[in-house]
Amino acid sequence: MSVISGQTTTNSILKSSVHSRNSLLANSGSRVRFQLPNSSDIKNVLNGFLKGDHVKQYDEILCTLRDSDLKDEDLFSFIEASRESVSALGRDARSYVEGILKVNWPSQSQNLIKLYQAFVLELLTAHNYHVPMAMEKLINFFYFEGCWSNGKPTEQGLKVFSSVHKLLEKIFTIIPMSCSVFMQVVASSYPYFKKSCEENESYLYNLLLVLDYKHHLRAEVLTLIVNKLIILDVNAPKSDIEDYDVLDDGEEMQYEMETDADDGQTMKHPVANTLDHCMIQLFDFIKNECYENNELNYKKTEKLYKDLIKIFEDVILPTHAVHHVQFIIFYISSFKLVFVEAFLNFLWTKVTNPNAPMVNRQVSICYIASLLARAKFVPLSMMRAMLCEMSNWLQYYIKRQDSVVHSHNSLVKGGASAHGVFYTVAQALFYVIAFRHKDLTNTKKNLIFLQSLNLTKLVTCPLNPLRYCLPIVAQNFAAVTRAEQLVYCYTIMERNERNNMAIMYGEQIVKAHESLDTFFPFDPYILSRSGQVLEDIYLQYESSLSTDNVDFKLSGAPMDEDDFLLDQSLNDSTTTSKKSKSSHKFSYGTSPGFKT
Repeated sequence: MSVISGQTTTNSILKSSVHSRNSLLANSGSRVRFQLPNSSDIKNVLNGFLKGDHVKQYDEILCTLRDSDLKDEDLFSFIEASRESVSALGRDARSYVEGILKVNWPSQSQNLIKLYQAFVLELLTAHNYHVPMAMEKLINFFYFEGCWSNGKPTEQGLKVFSSVHKLLEKIFTIIPMSCSVFMQVVASSYPYFKKSCEENESYLYNLLLVLDYKHHLRAEVLTLIVNKLIILDVNAPKSDIEDYDVLDDGEEMQYEMETDADDGQTMKHPVANTLDHCMIQLFDFIKNECYENNELNYKKTEKLYKDLIKIFEDVILPTHAVHHVQFIIFYISSFKLVFVEAFLNFLWTKVTNPNAPMVNRQVSICYIASLLARAKFVPLSMMRAMLCEMSNWLQYYIKRQDSVVHSHNSLVKGGASAHGVFYTVAQALFYVIAFRHKDLTNTKKNLIFLQSLNLTKLVTCPLNPLRYCLPIVAQNFAAVTRAEQLVYCYTIMERNERNNMAIMYGEQIVKAHESLDTFFPFDPYILSRSGQVLEDIYLQYESSLSTDNVDFKLSGAPMDEDDFLLDQSLNDSTTTSKKSKSSHKFSYGTSPGFKT
């Protein structure tokens, strides 16, 4: 035989064997099928393993559970046999129990689902040791491939979620201590904030479903959810979201994450998109909890409000750079006037508490100012009452400082570090008056009210609050008070501008005074989907005031934009000019909302 003929024969044999193998693989399933031992064999294997025998057979059962694609009837027989041996499934049989708990049982037939649920309940009742592992495996079903699509669970997802929650409800009833275990496991298993939007949505959806049958866990579950949403929030700053919105379609994104098909409302920033979908679920949960047949259930709303205000105090209020999550308290406050009043009283109590940390007092007054400015549901009478409280507190503070100065024959000292709360309250007062000036100056009665606030004494006091205000707030407040002949601020502002000039020390530039850290938490909500919930209760700024005829310019004062518009058409004598947008922007959360 020639060399050539020999090679041809060898190649043909190899091709034939490869073809046969591929045919076998094509005809077989994607996974190997094994048959589990019968009931008596399982009992013998378990009993023998606990005595040190039948180790090989025990390992074979575990491998079959882990690697095989079991038929429904085989799995049914195996669970039934294991149920008869529940008493033997203690600590030593942990690997065996783990193998059973990993089975994809919610996707099986209803008969198998019922049998599996009964087995797990008997197992956990007999051996509480397995509760944490059982909880972990059940919570893993809060998200799986194909369970979620377009912001809602798929048909398969609904089936799986329903089966899992029925079992969880029964476990909570039979084993009360499982609630604390559940909270520990659900917190540790919560998806990382950079995980897909679908995974975060599905997990949150199932967490909220738990509250349908386990009401006493609501405060804990909502606290966990808010903490996780805050992580999303701080990792999606408004400036970054805006930067993503202006990127070209062909430009590569920073993160690679799965998102829904673009429908015109999908956020381009991946983390913001996840937060947007999660906030929709949270808003829907709040509404469904508070309303029955489109009527507000006051008792249920009051209980939920108390839970949320506690979460607000413990989690949201102390957190820096939160942009959207705080709107949950804004939203529930809109349901009834009593909740707005309660929220304002809660915040004002913190502001006036001298024993509270200064930063907490300052943040609280910022919440008050932002709520009064942005909430359509705050009536004018309530806003006037709050402004009166702020004015009285400021006047009392000034009087007390004057008495100290006179008694010691000294000047007012300390600046923002010593009088930070005073300056923040003063700026809040100026901000609300400037933002809501249309409502506060539309009648003679309202103008008399503004005169009663004694703004002249406040502006001209030795503490000089205009010096520490954001320039944009000071400028717009000055425009309003000049137009209504309440107080003339520009002379003081001009002097402050000269005094605030930076000083060079060697190579360092030192400002003449400390800056006031400002935070306006209810600045525009820019998440596209969930933002629609707030459209009817959120106030956008409208103005007819001009600041163009100011006889000086604030150097270093960034005339930045948010949505606080300055109309250029108040006075006929004022030089008209087109509205223009500044190329420099305030950082959201610190911007009071003015645009120049």
